[in-house]
Amino acid sequence: MFLDNALDGWERQQRAKDLSPGTIGSRRSLVIGMVDFSTRYPWQWTIADADDFFAHARGIRNLAYATMRSVNS
Repeated sequence: MFLDNALDGWERQQRAKDLSPGTIGSRRSLVIGMVDFSTRYPWQWTIADADDFFAHARGIRNLAYATMRSVNS
């Protein structure tokens, strides 16, 4: 799938920046979670998609504001 290939390339780029596997995994999970939530690919996202995603995290999933940066589906 194209998205998987794009995320694999992004992961390699993050490893080249010496980011930890945990950080990379969390970021990838966040992207996958937003794709699942919005039913759009990252290159199709709008500000409204991000607003809806984080509003859902705060309002429905009851996550703390500080936790939202590491939201995992």
